[in-house]
Amino acid sequence: MQLEILGNQVKFEWGLGCFEIAAELLKVDTVEEVIFSVGNTAKMCRVAYAAIQNWYEIEGKDIPFNVRQFQNWLDKADEETGVKIVEDFMASQYQGKVMKQRYDELIEMLRTDDEPVKKKVTRARKSEK
Repeated sequence: MQLEILGNQVKFEWGLGCFEIAAELLKVDTVEEVIFSVGNTAKMCRVAYAAIQNWYEIEGKDIPFNVRQFQNWLDKADEETGVKIVEDFMASQYQGKVMKQRYDELIEMLRTDDEPVKKKVTRARKSEK
């Protein structure tokens, strides 16, 4: 996906590089923590910024705006812009799997009703004397 942000044509490059940059921005230790944090709007904004920064780094360029400038731009953009960014993220791949598929699989695992049935503890009858 390509957008014009603050007068610059930019692309979002998701994946491992993005998640590593986002981990630094979010002050977390693992890529998995980043992946599980995208439901939070402020954190998703930083992940999106990290995707832009990742693209700039791949291109061998410095990103021409900081995270606060990006947040300010996004605040003023129409609601559809944010939706498009999230849709682009969900359609992206990480280690060969589409992010939407990863989240769908996690949700399915959490929804499972096939928990093992716990056996009721019963007391053995004392034999009568």
